[in-house]
Amino acid sequence: MIALGFTIDKVLEAVEDLGQTRLLGHLRGAFNFGVALISLGLVALTIACIQHWRLQKQLVPDPGRRPFPLSIAVGGLMVLFGAAALIDVLWQVGPF
Repeated sequence: MIALGFTIDKVLEAVEDLGQTRLLGHLRGAFNFGVALISLGLVALTIACIQHWRLQKQLVPDPGRRPFPLSIAVGGLMVLFGAAALIDVLWQVGPF
């Protein structure tokens, strides 16, 4: 969802730069849809990471024996990249 929302924004940005806005009509609706997809993806991924962490704690109750799951690290990293994408889409600030 994050990638699709970011792609929608970048495609609309390219179409707008080309001056072909008459092809798409009202750009604001598509922009809002892209922002909504990015936001929904971030919320879903954050909730999934929290749920996974809680499940890990239930499966291995001894904190000394519980390994740190790589999936949490990857999910957290994806949340950070998604947040950077959202900031870029909303305020055009960032490396994208």
